[in-house]
Amino acid sequence: MRKFGALIVFLTTLNSCLQTSAAAVSGETISKAITDAKLVAPGYKVNAAIFPAAHEVVLSTYTNTASKDVTTDCKVDALLIARKVTETAPQTVRVKVRFYNFDQKSYREVVVTKPELSAFASGAVKKDELLNSLEVVTVNTADSAVSEGVAQTQVSKSPARAAYTLQPTNKLSVYRKCGLMFYYPRSWGAKEMATQWGDFVELTTTKNGWQSIIFRLQDKESAQEAAHDEDKYYWSTHQHVQVQAPRTVLIGYGKNIEATVYYIKDNSNPSDPDRYEKHYYFGYKHRIYSISVRFCRADLESINADLNTIVNTIVRE
Repeated sequence: MRKFGALIVFLTTLNSCLQTSAAAVSGETISKAITDAKLVAPGYKVNAAIFPAAHEVVLSTYTNTASKDVTTDCKVDALLIARKVTETAPQTVRVKVRFYNFDQKSYREVVVTKPELSAFASGAVKKDELLNSLEVVTVNTADSAVSEGVAQTQVSKSPARAAYTLQPTNKLSVYRKCGLMFYYPRSWGAKEMATQWGDFVELTTTKNGWQSIIFRLQDKESAQEAAHDEDKYYWSTHQHVQVQAPRTVLIGYGKNIEATVYYIKDNSNPSDPDRYEKHYYFGYKHRIYSISVRFCRADLESINADLNTIVNTIVRE
């Protein structure tokens, strides 16, 4: 419980921490900051490697042998460490924390992103929701010669955040357009459309009439402008209401694309009150991409799995 209290105190100060100077720091500086803050057990060392191009920091330490709940403690420790990393190196977007066993034959890895920390600090995500959304992946170092590793056994995994491993191409189709590429399940059919509202591809299935995924490129100034126009010309006029506040997440095969997500309920059809939508907006000036999914609540689990296939395989070409 003391760790949870420390987590709340630390993360609620995140906004002020992000104002810290973005001057270049070394791995040694980050390691010292974590050690000085007593975020690892006494006598344990922590090493940090910085990857500026990916805005990523990878840290290695040992699993606390005194832990009674290793999975939960790894998540909490990773969050505290990630907060200190973003305070010390504000340009960091993603933090990987690897907790090695003392024989160094395997480690547990937890990935924490800055949008997740920001969502907690702002109150958009509760403590339990944040912890449950994280995954703890055990990596067998004997089978992983490269530094990034290959997950062998998943101790705790959240379907909403799970990194997508590409399946054989007989299960997936690839889609390329407008500088992006992603995979989608072959159970969906793709139909391209070019209209005055942008370039479209619509993915549909035969499962349900209210089920589609629409990919679009728009000539907008920002993702916020694209969402505002959707609200002005579509959501408001169709009696759509937001289920939850907009949130920022990292998507893409490299988890390096920042997207704003809107979760909407469609109240326009009184005879069918179970309609929902999710909208992802990302990109840069005059090239704003959106992924919009329509679904019935009963289909949320199955459609989320297919949607995650898309958002977790997107790459910029």
